[in-house]
Amino acid sequence: MKKAIELVDRISSGQNVLLLAGLYVLMVLFIMPAAVADFERFAGGNLPLELQFWYTPAMAAQSLEAYGEEGRKFYLFILTTADMVSPIIASAFYCSILGWLIKKKGGAWPWYLPLVPWLLAVFNFFENAFISLLLVGYPGEYYWLAVFAMLVTFLKRLAVLATVLLLLGSVFAWLKSWRMEKRAQKKEAQIGRSHVQ
Repeated sequence: MKKAIELVDRISSGQNVLLLAGLYVLMVLFIMPAAVADFERFAGGNLPLELQFWYTPAMAAQSLEAYGEEGRKFYLFILTTADMVSPIIASAFYCSILGWLIKKKGGAWPWYLPLVPWLLAVFNFFENAFISLLLVGYPGEYYWLAVFAMLVTFLKRLAVLATVLLLLGSVFAWLKSWRMEKRAQKKEAQIGRSHVQ
């Protein structure tokens, strides 16, 4: 755990936040949308399982069939390439912002808060593994794999929600701290001027 905290501390600099923000924007605005668009072209306009709001094992089987052979191959390619890198970049970016905001605010924060975004990556990797097994095993019946894939997709979404709430809370706390600091500086300056007079 100590090494994880040291890593968070190391990547939580302003320079790293900017670098990771650039990589994140590149991934979110260009690479992943292009991959999804290509997938939809191969898969007859169908969404990947992980982008569907909810699915049952029967719905997963229907989707796998609807993708066609080329769609399934391309989906597996995405899951084992871009979708392996994307959650690492996203988690590192969110982690660095949280760590940076916590450092800037000062005070006591639970040490584990900047580690929460890594749950997103962990759940994404499990999601990719289960969906990859479904794709490789098609047309076999893999009821429990589909159940686990859907469950992990749900957990990933909870991790995203937790991360967003942490980011919003951290930004709010940092702004509040910054505002209080500015007020204190202004008050000190006024006191200093009154002593001079």
